[in-house]
Amino acid sequence: MKSDITRDTFAVGKHFSRVISQQGRVTLDADGNEQTAILLHYLRTLAVDLVGPYAAPVMAAGFRLSKDTDERIWISQGRYYVDGILVENESSTLYTQQPHYPLKSDDAFAKAIDDRKNADYWVYLDVWERHVTALEDDTIREKALGGSDTCTRGQVVWQVKALDLDVNIVAAAKTKQQEWLNSKKSKLQANLAKAKGPVESELIQKEFNKVSRQLDTLNQELKTCDDPLGQLLPCSDASVGARVDPGPQITDACITSPDSKYRGAENQLYRVEIHRGGIAGEATFKWSRENGSVATAWLGTSGHDLEVANSRGFSAGNWVELIDDVAELRGIPGLLVRLAKVETGRLSVNPEALASTDGLQWNETLVNPKVRRWDQFETEDLVLEDDGSILIQETPVGASDSVANWIDLEDGIQVQFAEGGFYRTGDYWLIPARVATGKVEWPAPATDASGTITTHLSPHGVVHHFAPLGFASWLSEDLSITPCDCEFEPLSSCFSPASMAIGADRRRVVTGPTAVPGQGTVEPATPKQGSARGKKPKVTPTH
Repeated sequence: MKSDITRDTFAVGKHFSRVISQQGRVTLDADGNEQTAILLHYLRTLAVDLVGPYAAPVMAAGFRLSKDTDERIWISQGRYYVDGILVENESSTLYTQQPHYPLKSDDAFAKAIDDRKNADYWVYLDVWERHVTALEDDTIREKALGGSDTCTRGQVVWQVKALDLDVNIVAAAKTKQQEWLNSKKSKLQANLAKAKGPVESELIQKEFNKVSRQLDTLNQELKTCDDPLGQLLPCSDASVGARVDPGPQITDACITSPDSKYRGAENQLYRVEIHRGGIAGEATFKWSRENGSVATAWLGTSGHDLEVANSRGFSAGNWVELIDDVAELRGIPGLLVRLAKVETGRLSVNPEALASTDGLQWNETLVNPKVRRWDQFETEDLVLEDDGSILIQETPVGASDSVANWIDLEDGIQVQFAEGGFYRTGDYWLIPARVATGKVEWPAPATDASGTITTHLSPHGVVHHFAPLGFASWLSEDLSITPCDCEFEPLSSCFSPASMAIGADRRRVVTGPTAVPGQGTVEPATPKQGSARGKKPKVTPTH
């Protein structure tokens, strides 16, 4: 969520049930946002407990796969629940015309639909929450305020995707992933043997066990509906540690290093976000001191000038990202360029910046194009990549802070990346920095024989949720769809499939001894037996 917020305070482990306002106290945005998060957590957890990890209501079962006479694949209208999140499709749609999934021209599944060559695919639903501002949806803005910005929104996005099950392709993909995981496992095993204390050993062992489970998942056969789910990562398989630079180490206990505090003049919410995905050596990141919230509509390009709706918040020397909804929904980074000059309604970049790249260019087909400011800059110790982002340098899991590869942001803020990460564009971490304490809000570090060990956290988001939909196979140009339909019936027996039929008896079912005037006591009806529709399907694809 690239919103202009103070911080994100919701924490599942604290088990807060509500936010209580007090009279005469300052109210912050974080209070209202946490109340919403508490309620959402409750509702979605309740839905998972009642429905399971994924299922559709039988009365409005959505996202069923079907084909038409032209062998095109359709996604049905209706609802689905994925990890407790309500997912809605207002009208049946073609796979190639999804509202929130603009396909790339080389989409393999779309090509398979057109070519009708022998192929097997596992089709699944990818659900995540997207941040929407007035730049993406102008109806959010209250026109009576004369253009002032107010609240933003969280939007549930669904995308139907497909995984190729062809033996050769899967084998090739597995080989590459297995090599990476085996290499990671070997390094962890070597580091475990050299661990100097119990904390370091525990951290390395935990990561070692996780990698072992990932390898086991990778080696299993993909036959049933939910088998491939283990190969999909909700977030980047990466973690970050943050701190304030302790400065020069002074042995005198009576003297504190003058540099061991956050030196910024204002409270900030730092955002570290993956720019270019991949593994160490190819993955990069960018950062913002204001949670990436400084952005404006991109109206056009005139020479090397970007015409924008508002140039406030931008300065010469800033790195800005040119991006639109299509790139965001595809999960690919925008184009980073450096500003040379800022004028009212106009941001100037170097003439070569737009002409020498195959990146995003402004045209009428862009969907809600925007310019977003990022705050990384080059120093004597930090050289930016050619695209303006920062190359990720990793630190061995469990390593002490004294030997870690710390990357300086600004004003004493430092971050490190744990070794063996697989990074995904858009995943991010939030680091609140406060002037009053001179610190960042981050879990306390651990102390071991090797020294202080900074706590590493998984990404704050973006969190993806997955559900299987079915298998699509082509044999002799004939398309065969094997569904993975998982549906549930209402708890009330008044609304069983039989009772919902036309002309069915809709009388109220009495579920407990009830006194009825003039008739005495009526005994409860016999409970309806559970339906097999709620069971997890086990389907073997046709090869």
